[in-house]
Amino acid sequence: MISKEHNNHKNHHPNQNFARIEIGFWGIGCTAMQQLYTSLTEANTNYKIGFYDIKHEEKLEAITTLNFNNVQLQLPQTISQYQINQFFNAADVVIINGNHHHSNNMWLILDGKKDFKPNDEHLEKTSIIFYNEQTKQLAKQLKEIHPSIQLISECQFDSIHQQLNALISKHIPTLSGIILTGGESTRMKENKSLIVYHKEPQWLHLYHLLNNYCEVTFVSCTEKNAELYDGKALLTDTFLGLGPLSGILTALRYFKNKAVLILACDLPLIDDDAISQLVEERDASKMATTFLNSESNFLEPLITIYEPKALPIMLTMMAQGYTCPRKMLMQNEIKVIHPKNATALKNINHPEEKNQILNMLLKSENI
Repeated sequence: MISKEHNNHKNHHPNQNFARIEIGFWGIGCTAMQQLYTSLTEANTNYKIGFYDIKHEEKLEAITTLNFNNVQLQLPQTISQYQINQFFNAADVVIINGNHHHSNNMWLILDGKKDFKPNDEHLEKTSIIFYNEQTKQLAKQLKEIHPSIQLISECQFDSIHQQLNALISKHIPTLSGIILTGGESTRMKENKSLIVYHKEPQWLHLYHLLNNYCEVTFVSCTEKNAELYDGKALLTDTFLGLGPLSGILTALRYFKNKAVLILACDLPLIDDDAISQLVEERDASKMATTFLNSESNFLEPLITIYEPKALPIMLTMMAQGYTCPRKMLMQNEIKVIHPKNATALKNINHPEEKNQILNMLLKSENI
């Protein structure tokens, strides 16, 4: 069963990460690999599954071609590593043909249809071996050498599919809460984050609200206002002069592979029900999950969950001149949800509006 041949493919590349979650399959032929990928994508329409392979041809034309929506774009250049990473940014998981490449997470399929060629580098990164009765002894021998490998006595698609879904579910990014305390509050004529609507400063009220849903919660502020929020974890802007986009980008870069739940401080009526709906209806496969305000018919970029994949997208758009988070959401694949109570999304920017809300809240307390 074990072949003594140990020829490396001429096009083998050094180990490079393409996506946050990637799997290098090996042990089966290239045709079977393509069939496996096709089956996985057909069975997981809710996920974006990428596929990386290396062509066997000795010479490839240095032309990149993209086809979408009946439009073809063509450019005479080769694709570099960072462009590959950018391409796979939207993927929930990337399947890598391990016959030509290797990954930090390798899955070995021993179905007995192809002679097994030992590869120490691959085996060191292998976390699962799928085997059948024919290859049972070989699988056990490999586990003796690498005890951390998990053995699964089934080579059929259903078993592989089940493990893939478990891996994706396990790696759904955790939530970090971010309270945007705002800029100069020139229209309100006072710091909106310090207004007391609910027996404590608004920033602290929102902090306690988000803490019920997020792994950690930070207060996003400018350097000069940092002392106003003493005692809580702070995140000072590293992107400057971009309005609320500064806080969003700073949070996404700081938390890297985590999702961030952004909440602006000028939302005195936002409540537990609204945050609960946002979290429960979240779609981690999209760039973001956001509310569509039924009263204004606008997306609410400052009551939004941004996934890790949002950062490179937003940075690219910023380089093209975009600075409005709402427009960035509008031009990307997002999950849009309709609030059960649109009033909860009402933002307050003027003293007259503030007084109206305070009076309304006072009356509701006295009822």
